[in-house]
Amino acid sequence: DWLLQGIIEPVFNAHFSNFRVERADKIDVPGMIDSQIINRLLDADLVIVDMSFLNANVFYEMGIRHMKQRPIIHMYRASEKIPFDVAPYRAIPFSYSHPDDLSTAQAALRSTIVEVIKPGFQVENPITRARGLVELEQHATPSQQVLLDELRSLSARISAIEAKKTQNE
Repeated sequence: DWLLQGIIEPVFNAHFSNFRVERADKIDVPGMIDSQIINRLLDADLVIVDMSFLNANVFYEMGIRHMKQRPIIHMYRASEKIPFDVAPYRAIPFSYSHPDDLSTAQAALRSTIVEVIKPGFQVENPITRARGLVELEQHATPSQQVLLDELRSLSARISAIEAKKTQNE
């Protein structure tokens, strides 16, 4: 409720009144909850997700939206850690510790919305990245293949270093 009422609704009411803000657990229409949510995920012009509390449903819903390759904005409580598979992608932290925290998150959300609703905005998420890599691998020139091989090698080395670091912690 804090995120919706303190950050999301004020931003949309003040700057994006052409959007209808609807939270998945507040859908009043009778029917199957899962199909209602999935249809909204597939059809909505924009989705904002709260990754706080590592709610499995939220990550399932994010995956659907990522597959659809439609705009999605990730948000999370600043005191929490983002899961590794979505951590490289920009997300808006929010907090309720100080009154300025709400206005900071509102400003970040507003500027992000402005960017994602621009014509020609390119969605980038784990799925678009994976699909792009598959396409690149299928159509890579010899010089691009050399670069791909080097990137794979570097990635494997970084993963090994990170795994070793995690074991030592």
